[in-house]
Amino acid sequence: MKTYRNTKTKGVFNFKIFKWNEKYLGICWETGDVQEGDSFDTVKNRLFNGTALILRTVIKSEENLLDSINTKPPFKYQVMYKMALLLSIIESFRNKKEDKAYFSFSQPIPSF
Repeated sequence: MKTYRNTKTKGVFNFKIFKWNEKYLGICWETGDVQEGDSFDTVKNRLFNGTALILRTVIKSEENLLDSINTKPPFKYQVMYKMALLLSIIESFRNKKEDKAYFSFSQPIPSF
């Protein structure tokens, strides 16, 4: 039987949002969700809403959809996720702007 880090009742989602190529890129490690936008808040909202929707679907479903909250992003984004801090430093030197460049945070699974 397969064991899952995230279940319908417990677990954590990890997010990284960073500036890259004049845009913000956000990645959720556990769902594989990748979002891009012009602002940090736009990307954060898209990631949170998308992850919440996936989680609600998993919780309400009679089927075993736990793979949906225990997956990884495509390889390209796995690399970017792991190197997010370095990529945001490179981007900030390139643009010399004082704005949000890198955020990493975890969110426990909420109860709906």
